[in-house]
Amino acid sequence: MPKKKRADLARESLNREPSFENGKIGPCGIMILAGPEKKPFLIHKDLVAHYSPYFRFMIEGHPWRAWVAGEDSSIPLEDVNPATVGLFQQWLYSSKLPNPVCDRPHDDIHYTRSDIEATSLHKTVLLYTFAEQYDTPALKLATMNWILRYVTVNFMFCYPWYETVIVAFAKLEENDPLRRLFIELYADRWTGFEEDAQLRCAPRLPSDFTYGVMKLKG
Repeated sequence: MPKKKRADLARESLNREPSFENGKIGPCGIMILAGPEKKPFLIHKDLVAHYSPYFRFMIEGHPWRAWVAGEDSSIPLEDVNPATVGLFQQWLYSSKLPNPVCDRPHDDIHYTRSDIEATSLHKTVLLYTFAEQYDTPALKLATMNWILRYVTVNFMFCYPWYETVIVAFAKLEENDPLRRLFIELYADRWTGFEEDAQLRCAPRLPSDFTYGVMKLKG
C-alpha cells in the first residue's frame, strides 16, 4: 500500500468508530482465509477496518476490488498461521489476550519445535509480527505489553526460545523494539546452559542478534 494512502487511512481511522446500530455492529462481513489451507475467519468489516488501515484499504480503497455492501468478501493470507488469525479475531471482539502465564517447563531438554511453537510467548510474538505486517497499531501495543508482563512476571525462566528469536528477527524491521527487548533479555538472563531444542536452533540465529547480545554483555 502506498505510504501516503496508509497515512491518510490511519488518520481517518482515529476519528471513525465501528458502526453500531441498536447495539449491533454493521452486518457486512469479511472472510479472512488463513494459511495454505485457507481456513476461514469471518470478521465484521467495520471492526477490522477501524483497527487496521491495511484491511481498511483492502476493503474500501483497493482500486481493482469490487466490494459490494452486504456481501461477504475474502482476503487470503496464505503466509499467516490460522492460529494467529484466530487470536487476532479474538482480540478484535474482546480486546483481550490470554493471561501471560509461563508455560515453559523447567525440564525442557527434549522440547521439539512444535512444542516451542505451542507456547504462549511464541504465539504472541507471531501475533505481534502480524500486527506489524498488517498495520494494526493497537494490537501491536497490546501484544508488546503482554510480552513485557510475561517476561517480568516470569523473571528468570521465560526469556524467548531461539526459535522465537529467529521468527521475530526475520519478520521485524531492524529498529523494532521487540528485537531490542530480546537482545536485552538474553544479555541479562542467559546462563549459558543450552537445552537440545536450543542447540538445534543455534546455527540459525541471526548475526545481528548474537552481536547485540555480545555487545551488551561486554
